[in-house]
Amino acid sequence: MGFILSKSMDANFHKQQEFMLHNSRLQLERQIMMQNQMRERQMAMQIAWSREFLKYFGSFFALASVGLTAGALKRRNPALLAPIIPLGFIYTYQMDSAYGTLLYRMRGNAHNFFTPIAIIDHSDWLKMTFIDYFSVSVHNSKDFGSSVDLPLSNPNKLCLLSFRGS
Repeated sequence: MGFILSKSMDANFHKQQEFMLHNSRLQLERQIMMQNQMRERQMAMQIAWSREFLKYFGSFFALASVGLTAGALKRRNPALLAPIIPLGFIYTYQMDSAYGTLLYRMRGNAHNFFTPIAIIDHSDWLKMTFIDYFSVSVHNSKDFGSSVDLPLSNPNKLCLLSFRGS
C-alpha cells in the first residue's frame, strides 16, 4: 500500500516539477518579449526626440546662417562666417540621428563590445529564448571563456556572448 502511495506521489511530484518549469519558461519568455518591446519603444522615442529637436535647431541654424552671412557681406568681414562651420556639423549630426542611419551604426558599434563565440545570424542577436539563456548560464558557470556545443532552441541565433570590457 505504501509503495503504491509513494509511486503516485512521485508521479504527482514530477508532474508538478514539469508544470513549474513550463511556467517559468513562459514567464521568462514573456519578460524577454516585454524587454524587447521596451527597447524598441525607447529607440522610437529617441528618433522622435531627434526629429523634434531637428525642427528647432534647423530653424536656429537657418536664421543664424542668414544673419551671419548678411553681417559678413555688410561689414566685409569673412570671419563672421566661422560659426556656421561648427553649427553645420551639429546640424548634420542631428539630421543623421533623426533621418539617417546613426542609430543602426551605433547598435553595430555596440555589438563590437561583445566577443561572439558562436554566431550564425546577426539579425536577431537580441532575441534569445529561455533555452538560449539557460545555455549561456550553464556555459558561464562551467567553462567560462571557451566555446562549447550547447543545445539551442534555434541554431540561427547568437547563443553565447562574453563581455570584452575596456
